[in-house]
Amino acid sequence: MVTEAGCTLIMLSKQSDRLFFNGEVISTVSSRAAQASEFVPELGERLTEKDVRYSILFVEPNILIVIDNDSSIQMMAELIAAAFSQSRIVKADSFVGSDLLDAHIYFFGCKEPSPFSFNHVEKVLQHVNLAGRSCGIFSLDSEQAIAYLKRILLDSELTVYPQAFLSDSMENLEAWASRIVNVQGNDNV
Repeated sequence: MVTEAGCTLIMLSKQSDRLFFNGEVISTVSSRAAQASEFVPELGERLTEKDVRYSILFVEPNILIVIDNDSSIQMMAELIAAAFSQSRIVKADSFVGSDLLDAHIYFFGCKEPSPFSFNHVEKVLQHVNLAGRSCGIFSLDSEQAIAYLKRILLDSELTVYPQAFLSDSMENLEAWASRIVNVQGNDNV
């Protein structure tokens, strides 16, 4: 999709007037519009402030789903990923810290608390600040796994959706994930 000014990769936060490009704040609507064109070389010309104010697309956010090696958790992650075009599943044992960088929304799932595959994920989350980004956690039927996921996410300052998905039935999984994506950037989660 292309707007009138040809601006395709900029989104406006639902909660503020900040402009994001690939997940980074690049400008505010009231600041110089030239900053936006510097980050979007495809425009080929500088934007006016009017163009920035009125030619902003809401693009689907990048979603990262981090899971353990359980096949049932994998199936849940695939259902979540299928609902959103900009999603990616990463198994915890192949996770690297840079996986977090381009995502706007996160989902973490494991079958049991403290799976060995989550050791590196846990360490990375202690040292990154992802404040303002939404997150959902899920498990099959282990409240201990949900408590574990909440604990490892504390230091990252992710906004964890209050209702974790805790069920071996995947009937409402997509609706649950959609609620998290739809409140992305909302501090009242």
